Amino acid sequence: PLVHCVLFSHPNPKSVLVIGGGDGGVLREVLKHPVKSIDLVDIDKDVINLTKKYIPEIAGEFWNDSRLKVYIQDGAVFAKKTKKKFDVVIIDSPDPVGPAKKLFETPFYLDCKRILSPTGIVIRQTGSSVFQPEEMPSSFRQMEELFPEIQTFITAVATYIGGYFSFVAASTGKGIFKKSLSQINKRFNTLKLK
Repeated sequence: PLVHCVLFSHPNPKSVLVIGGGDGGVLREVLKHPVKSIDLVDIDKDVINLTKKYIPEIAGEFWNDSRLKVYIQDGAVFAKKTKKKFDVVIIDSPDPVGPAKKLFETPFYLDCKRILSPTGIVIRQTGSSVFQPEEMPSSFRQMEELFPEIQTFITAVATYIGGYFSFVAASTGKGIFKKSLSQINKRFNTLKLK
């Protein structure tokens, strides 16, 4: 859901930024779509290297895709300093503690808004609705103050404690999530995703 919800919601996603996601799972799913470029920013090079070595089935050859550029740095710093614009920003960060805490604060969301294209979408995981009941509402309220369009998503994830996992997405394009509803099934069938 973290990937496909926004890539199907955006009318024509070409440039994607992934903040976090060093295990490569988000990368694998993004590259199933006809995007032109993906920038992946992770603070810990060891996460990428250890995943490639010990769990290569997560992303495998997707790490070698010519559309990918990897940056080893703090995602909040990257968002603040980059001059690039992105159609989609996917925040696949850990919980709001330690270095990841900055990725849940208003200045970071403002930077994400600045680097989005005119119909851009940002999405973040907001934890278990059972065990982290304040994470999703808190992110929703912050994004609601900054973006004209907000959408929440929830899905069952059997591998996570609590079962249900939540996501909050925001867009600079008003009504983008409603407009995309009629197109999602068509785009899904075109890609033949499983």
